[in-house]
Amino acid sequence: MTATNDDGGGPKPALPSRWQVAIHEAAHAVYARSRARIVTRVSVEGIVAIENGAERDGPFGRCRCDGEAEVAFDGLAGCVFSLVGPAAAFRADWPEPLLPYPEFVRDAEARNPRSDAGRVIALLRSADDPEGLYEAARSEAEAFVEERWADIVRLAERLMESESLDEEAIELVFDPTWPEFQKMLDELADDRCPWFIAEQEAEGEGDE
Repeated sequence: MTATNDDGGGPKPALPSRWQVAIHEAAHAVYARSRARIVTRVSVEGIVAIENGAERDGPFGRCRCDGEAEVAFDGLAGCVFSLVGPAAAFRADWPEPLLPYPEFVRDAEARNPRSDAGRVIALLRSADDPEGLYEAARSEAEAFVEERWADIVRLAERLMESESLDEEAIELVFDPTWPEFQKMLDELADDRCPWFIAEQEAEGEGDE
């Protein structure tokens, strides 16, 4: 997909739409949650990239887990986490599928090291069988997107309504009872049994 440049400099690659970026980031978040990670924030900022053939500011997405910008997955899980975003965007009509290993490596080497492809390349460098690892991750990423597409779309739709979702808003997408459950946990933490409080106080006095 290309968009013609107004300055006569030839075609430039089209940038993804906000919906495609929302789908991309939602896929990262849904996969991270499936691996028992707490997704603290997912965001899509900016506007549609191409208007009447002219480039405008493009959308930018981010998925943060456990307070970090990236998720510290290793090996297969790390590759799958990075690949589910592009795989989901492809299903949302972005024209770039997950490439076979030789083509992926050639393409990824030219990308930013902090991009999804760049992170996969970094993981493949330490693998005993990089091609086997990549192809297993590619297959798993595509299968995950197929299996969890409804969840990915549900979260992406919320991202289209709000540029940024925090942990509570993300959980509400999948479990409307989450705030009540969190409140119950907080109340249980505050409502300790008298014997437990007395035991803690006695231990504190013994330490003095």
